[in-house]
Amino acid sequence: MIVPVENFNPELPVLQSLELAGLDPAIDEVIVAEGRAPSRQRNQAVLASRGEWIVFLDADSQVPADYFKKVVTFYEKRPRVILGGPVLLTEEASEMERLAQALFSSPWLMGRSASRYQSVGVARETDQAELILCHLVTPREVWIELGGFDERLYPNEENEWMDRAESKGIRLIHDPSLFIRRPQRESYEALFHTFFRYGKGRGEQMMISRQISWLHLIPALMFPLFILTVAVLGFGWSYSLFSGPVGIYAVAVMATLFWKEIPWQNAFLGGMLAPLLMGAYGMGEITGLYGGYLKRGKEETAGEFEEISLHKIFGAE
Repeated sequence: MIVPVENFNPELPVLQSLELAGLDPAIDEVIVAEGRAPSRQRNQAVLASRGEWIVFLDADSQVPADYFKKVVTFYEKRPRVILGGPVLLTEEASEMERLAQALFSSPWLMGRSASRYQSVGVARETDQAELILCHLVTPREVWIELGGFDERLYPNEENEWMDRAESKGIRLIHDPSLFIRRPQRESYEALFHTFFRYGKGRGEQMMISRQISWLHLIPALMFPLFILTVAVLGFGWSYSLFSGPVGIYAVAVMATLFWKEIPWQNAFLGGMLAPLLMGAYGMGEITGLYGGYLKRGKEETAGEFEEISLHKIFGAE
């Protein structure tokens, strides 16, 4: 198990949950990589590990007691695939966290990536849209073959890595029954920052990998179009042009939140927030496209001068 953290703490939620997961110290190991460059931390921790399979988790990931039994059973039948599943909410979550989780699991807001936050369907072959790095499993030989994460990227390092995997014929599997639990964003500020950061990561990924997706570019294209309309035609014209589509979109998101049993006040608020969150994603994407252009072709990596400390928490020496 590989866990990147900024500041090491032996009481991390992920370590407490792993204590209940029935690990075998003769064959299992847990490495916490401390530093401020997560992509590089994960790469160094994998190189220091010895396991047959690599499980990537985050500091606040909480694994069920039968999690690793399911992983072993899965790989007995399909040894050369990358495996992931949904990230569900902790049972003690607040109303704000439940609203944030419902927004992340809305296909109107997240597209196919909504599957990352809800257990829906059956185990299936997929692509990077349905898998997330705070809960991802790969055979060590596959990780070595692909060359690890591009350290210029954070976030979205796993998306670029999985795109490389697919180009080499390695299958990606999403299993809704293999889940972890994790807290959600506890404030509107954190929610907007997350969407901005995800957009920035997507923009950098597209520029660095030179794989431009017009579908992913929609938020980045719509945001300046709206600003230009306001600047040139005035607020009244922009309102008449955009209030219809934006209003329909907000109602669609609202409906999915009602369906997820979010209280109507919060569902209404979530519907109003959705267009703004997409705007934050678009702003982040524009920022990332420029930043990715500057990074493209350069060898230096994010945080290459940051000190990284590896803490082996569990496993035989």
